[in-house]
Amino acid sequence: LAALKPLILGTLQNVEKSGAVDALTGPISRGDVQTVRRHLQAMSGMSDSMQNTYRSLGQAAVQLARRKESLSCRQARRLRHMLSIGGDASERH
Repeated sequence: LAALKPLILGTLQNVEKSGAVDALTGPISRGDVQTVRRHLQAMSGMSDSMQNTYRSLGQAAVQLARRKESLSCRQARRLRHMLSIGGDASERH
């Protein structure tokens, strides 16, 4: 918790200051499909609940990134598919 607290507080401050769309950062916002794929692969040994939480939050981030216009339609489709429950993290496009 001590390590995550500055990140969480910084994120909340950015959302408060700029709104959720403009505050969005990270691999989904950048359309970095390979990093998201690696995240999902690294989580393969974790509980379904943890994986599903990542996937659900990722789907919400894709929607925000589209509103931010930081993702192309193609990137958004790839990420949505990869993040769908049962989506294949090893799939290559």
